[in-house]
Amino acid sequence: MNQFDKNIKIELSINDANSLKQALIEYQNYLRNDKAVFNSLFDIEFVAKDADGHRRLQISDTENIRILKDSLNMAQEGGRHYYPKHITEDMEIYVSEAIFFAMVLEYPELKEQMISTAQSMVELSRRYNDTSDMWVDDMRIFGVEALYMIARTYPEYSYLLAQFIIPYWDDEHAVGYQDYLHHLVEINGWTQDMIKAFVWCDNHHFRQCMNNENAILGQEIKKNPESYFSFVKTLNQRLEEELFLSTIDDSDGKEFILDLFFSLFWVGEEYYEVPEDHKEVMDQFFITNTIEYQALNLYKKLSESFGENLFHKALAAVEEEEWEDLFQELKENYEFGNSYRELKSTFIHLPNGEEIWNYIQTGESSLTLKKISETALLPLFKNYSKYFYSAIKHHIGSRCDEENLRYYLFDIIKELSFDFVDFEEEFGFDDEDTFGFNGDELRLAYLRILDVFFYCFGKKKFPRPIHKMIDYLVELNCLTKEESIERYKPE
Repeated sequence: MNQFDKNIKIELSINDANSLKQALIEYQNYLRNDKAVFNSLFDIEFVAKDADGHRRLQISDTENIRILKDSLNMAQEGGRHYYPKHITEDMEIYVSEAIFFAMVLEYPELKEQMISTAQSMVELSRRYNDTSDMWVDDMRIFGVEALYMIARTYPEYSYLLAQFIIPYWDDEHAVGYQDYLHHLVEINGWTQDMIKAFVWCDNHHFRQCMNNENAILGQEIKKNPESYFSFVKTLNQRLEEELFLSTIDDSDGKEFILDLFFSLFWVGEEYYEVPEDHKEVMDQFFITNTIEYQALNLYKKLSESFGENLFHKALAAVEEEEWEDLFQELKENYEFGNSYRELKSTFIHLPNGEEIWNYIQTGESSLTLKKISETALLPLFKNYSKYFYSAIKHHIGSRCDEENLRYYLFDIIKELSFDFVDFEEEFGFDDEDTFGFNGDELRLAYLRILDVFFYCFGKKKFPRPIHKMIDYLVELNCLTKEESIERYKPE
């Protein structure tokens, strides 16, 4: 299996509109339930049903080859290597989403469902507001090619691509994606559809790059000053539907509007430019006064209607704050044994969970461990332990995946380690306080908990802090060094 192969396969029948519609619905459900991304990677591949089960989608499966190739030629490392004559099983080429939408676009009767699914793609992007959670592989971001092809076919939906391009875009690694909106303006000119896309783009650099030397939106408006009022109306309509998106706590609505007006006249290139560095642009005459004056005057009116900030945070950022508040509250009110109780509420929901928990408590039936296959623990912690999941969010942050869970395990179970390993015997806990364990038994139970984590992680190597804790338990004669090496030997 290649590094970026996908776990979720959405099967479809070629040249079958009903099958394509069902695939759209299935994809939309994954998006809405936040299951399209796993371990910060897009985890879905569309495949074609065949006599042997299914096969990978091919460029030849669609008649929309021209716009499909156009979409794959742009952005980072774009080019013909993404559309060979045949995509074999072992090729690390992940373009099935683009091929799938090219196929869907062949059927006008699927337009409504396609747009609904595209909106769910946008919602996911704006919920994350972070491209670190949107990679298909180590080179490409999901969704852009599909939304570009939709915009090429139905220009009135170009704003969906603009919405998808979030403010917190990794412009160091996810490069070249500004070409998509730029190309749409080259094809269509500054139509009302393109102006709506401009207004909906919350990424200043991408918005600047929509201009080109022969089609600068600000200059187009200057030629027809009446169109300025249409531009302002479009902006108001957008803000009525959704405020500007930001992850920055101190986002300034005034600065955003100044950036927006600067974007009207600046032709973007490789890097984002700020209006403060280009006073000569902001001092140009526009409508009734300077560009800066018009921007500040409009900001004053907008702030009266929508508030001074004009921003809202991404849902993921709001959730991060809520989890952090909960973590601090639970940490402040922590009592001995809380972590053990919370761990039980999670581990009993593993396959054979009751049997696994009996092993932790008694040490009996060690063969139970062999029944444990590599298991995604994050969903279990999220569903069954607010204590541990808030600790996970605190220590890992936005890069919340199974690999980082393993890497930061020592920090996440720190209180459990203190309760079961670093306790002071003179505390005088009675049997009920310590779940019936005495001092040595607490430490042995802790080792059995590590056993379960080790097997759930697919018997991958523990991080160094956990190994140091195991070495400490060796010093306390809970096991020998040789036993520890054999017990936690990675595969």
